[in-house]
Amino acid sequence: MKSRVVMIDDDEEEALLLYHAFIAWQPSIELNWYASVQAFLDNHPTAAKARLILLDYNLPGQTGKDWLPTFLAHPCCQGVPVVLFTGSESKKVHQEAIQAGAANVFVKPETQEEMKELVKHFARTWLSG
Repeated sequence: MKSRVVMIDDDEEEALLLYHAFIAWQPSIELNWYASVQAFLDNHPTAAKARLILLDYNLPGQTGKDWLPTFLAHPCCQGVPVVLFTGSESKKVHQEAIQAGAANVFVKPETQEEMKELVKHFARTWLSG
């Protein structure tokens, strides 16, 4: 059975890049993409619990950090690590996200090699076993 990762990002192109990265370097992991938090909350069945949630920091309306309390309290996300993905290298953004309950914060990779390393890191840290 495949481990399930949920990605919430309003940028379909970034989601496709990560989807293809998982296929190439971690084919035993299934990536489910949602374009918004509301789409995820409305459509993700609790029976199909994810092992990891990747949440974009820059979402329309509210930041991923602002959505963290909703995820951490929602039945489908209980005990599931939520990792924020951001284009910002700001230490303040990273610290605030961790304080709000994010399992970690990662800057979105800019190269194929960085993407490969990040996907492998996710697999080792949250998806093995």
